[in-house]
Amino acid sequence: MQIAFQVLFIMLSAVSIFLFTKKINEIRRNIRLGRDENISDNKTSDGGI
Repeated sequence: MQIAFQVLFIMLSAVSIFLFTKKINEIRRNIRLGRDENISDNKTSDGGI
């Protein structure tokens, strides 16, 4: 019976680590959403004056 508990513990640990890693990757993806956005007011495509 002790082996069954150990196997169950390993399986639950693996699932927990998987879900934690998935959530961390989701948070990292959400943080990176706005990184490459240019918010300066310089208009360089028209040539200006």
